[in-house]
Amino acid sequence: MSHLNTNVWMPTLGNPPNPGSSISWYHALARWTGLTWPPLEQLFSTPLVLLGPTLLWLVPILTATPYRSPKAPSHNPPMRLGLALKAGLFGGLAVIITTIALAIAAKTALPLSLRRLPSETSQLVTAFFVHVYSATNIAIAVLAQTVVAAVVAARARSHRCTLTLLATSLTATLATAGLLFVTDPVSRCMNLFGMKPPNVPAIGMRCFGTVKAVSIARYLHWITIKGIVLAIPAALASAAIATLWRRRHTSTEPKTQALPRPPATPTRQRPLSRILTAITITLVATAMTTAALIGLPQAWSFWAQPPSP
Repeated sequence: MSHLNTNVWMPTLGNPPNPGSSISWYHALARWTGLTWPPLEQLFSTPLVLLGPTLLWLVPILTATPYRSPKAPSHNPPMRLGLALKAGLFGGLAVIITTIALAIAAKTALPLSLRRLPSETSQLVTAFFVHVYSATNIAIAVLAQTVVAAVVAARARSHRCTLTLLATSLTATLATAGLLFVTDPVSRCMNLFGMKPPNVPAIGMRCFGTVKAVSIARYLHWITIKGIVLAIPAALASAAIATLWRRRHTSTEPKTQALPRPPATPTRQRPLSRILTAITITLVATAMTTAALIGLPQAWSFWAQPPSP
């Protein structure tokens, strides 16, 4: 085992910011948001990884029986899709609101000389502000997925895996759309990166640019994979804590004679709710599948490289 390279399993902090390394909190933010882990980097180069979590929540939903006959025994509780969709929606909206607030705070706290884009494109390989800002936005989206997974795993008593992955996937999809089509245009309109020429009003700037499909797929891939890696342990811990709390709470309650329960009646969603649920699930599954297919050419060029001697 001595010949194995253990460094490939060690996480590495990001590069210090340049300029702005003298600001302690900004230096720490750049290093931690730029954290990399070699096994995770390999997953970024495998876009088909997105299909795995998608199938884990999509197949159970498609194979579940939405309605039961009143005479049929109700051994399995219904799947609470509303819980997952509401949590994912709130998580995605929270990412958009938080990242817009971050842009306002960054413009207030950091000088323009630090936030300005470099004049030469070759300088972008360093940890410039635009990289730190983008990595921080992705970190916020990943943390939102982690919180959403923990909440859904704690609230749900059945189908935890399906509901948790659905909620995190919806959060990742909304966060990606929000970052590229809401937060980025807002940051450009407020001249966060110092791109506005002198004596030109902000309304005269081109706030909304064209976003390539490859960029959308890459963002969705990064946010989803990073979020799932953190969401899985968070969901397991949350589910365990919630289960222990329920058992302890139930055991401390005074025991009373249980009354016979009335026969269960099948729960039916309203037509509008069913339509919105179906549309949301279809859009999330389509976004994940499309992102995986778009990333195939770049992934093929990466894995088809000859091994280094």
